Amino acid sequence: MKTFYTLGPALLAVHVSMAQPTQLTFAEAVKIGLHENVVMKNTRNNLRSFQANKAIRVAAFTPNLGVSSGISQTSGPQIDEQKGLINSITSNFRASVGSELVIFNGNNRINSLKASAYRLQGQEFLLKRTEQDIINQVALQFLQVLLDQELLRIAEENLLTQQRTLDEITGFVTAGSRPEVDQYRQRADVKRFELLVIQAGNALVNDKAALAQTLQLDPAEDFTVIKPAWDIDHIRAMTFSLEELYTTALQNRADFKRLEAIERASLHDYKRAANGYLPYVSGFISFGASYFNPNDPNVPTEPFLDQLGSRRSTSYGVNLTIPIWNRMQARNARITNKVTHENVINAVENLEKRVKIEVQTAYTNFIDVKAAYEVSLAQYDAARLAYETQQESYTVGLATQVELTIANAAFVGARANLAQTGYRLLFQKIRLDYATGVLTAEGIEN
Repeated sequence: MKTFYTLGPALLAVHVSMAQPTQLTFAEAVKIGLHENVVMKNTRNNLRSFQANKAIRVAAFTPNLGVSSGISQTSGPQIDEQKGLINSITSNFRASVGSELVIFNGNNRINSLKASAYRLQGQEFLLKRTEQDIINQVALQFLQVLLDQELLRIAEENLLTQQRTLDEITGFVTAGSRPEVDQYRQRADVKRFELLVIQAGNALVNDKAALAQTLQLDPAEDFTVIKPAWDIDHIRAMTFSLEELYTTALQNRADFKRLEAIERASLHDYKRAANGYLPYVSGFISFGASYFNPNDPNVPTEPFLDQLGSRRSTSYGVNLTIPIWNRMQARNARITNKVTHENVINAVENLEKRVKIEVQTAYTNFIDVKAAYEVSLAQYDAARLAYETQQESYTVGLATQVELTIANAAFVGARANLAQTGYRLLFQKIRLDYATGVLTAEGIEN
């Protein structure tokens, strides 16, 4: 028992400590998302394959080098280098080392290298845009959880306020200074606010689960998000020029720059397709040696190493291939790559228009929410003053409980609307940065 009383408080403290939800900052959430998100992992993996493809194109300019060898046994009539035609069972061994270098292949290697370099560049742009996708998604989900926490706090505070009001009204009814119906109305309001707390809590749980899925966190482990030191007044003061936003987006949107890189890669694919009409020239060189054993005890056989020294050979030369008729394969490749290039050009032009539309939409939404936030501020101040006035009037008997309830409902709505429009303003600023391609984790955090 003495041990229990000694360890009991310590175990309880450990249990309470373990039960506390983990605190998650915005910087930590973005860092986890960029490292653990499945889409981000796959994009990074794909980048390695593009790097390997470019390395192959570079290596195509170097000669190949290989070693070949073989051993065989032959029975029946055959040619001996010294005796001529013999009928015997012989053993042979051969080994050689050779190399080949492409001298000219219609600029195929140059265009292949340039195409792979542009595709690698495009994948790097895709990685950058994917990072912005993750930052955008994490930021919006993080803000939504922050809003849910704020709405839950507002609902809980309002529930406490309504409970205190119920206690006051109960005292007035007991004293006979208020009708009993006021007590029933207030009890109904308390029940309504209890429901709002439950609904706000459920919304928070669901949105935290969505954020946990994006970050690949264990949904069974609870966490709370910490609000960064964002200055909403600074965001309210921001002004933008739509034309400047267009220019910024076309200069910074990684998805647009990626498609431009793919367009340049497809152009070199089209140029490379002309290789089917041009000659192919390569040089080669080979060094080899062989060993021969007639398997005849009456015939002396040179030792293995001596034969390898005496039966050495060297060959070198140049190969020339001139295409004459390849069953229209070169023509088909040329047409196919030209069509692909034209289609990518059309995609670039279409994406440029879409980028401008996305920027315009994000800009107008930002302006709208800024105006809505100003309205919410005015409504909040008015509703707060009206509620405080009605509360004082009800206390001294100059207002009814219905008037107090209406004023409180207006104040609660204005308070929640102010919180929502404030976070919506942050949402739209992030959307605007995302649309213009300048979104970074550091920019959001600061």
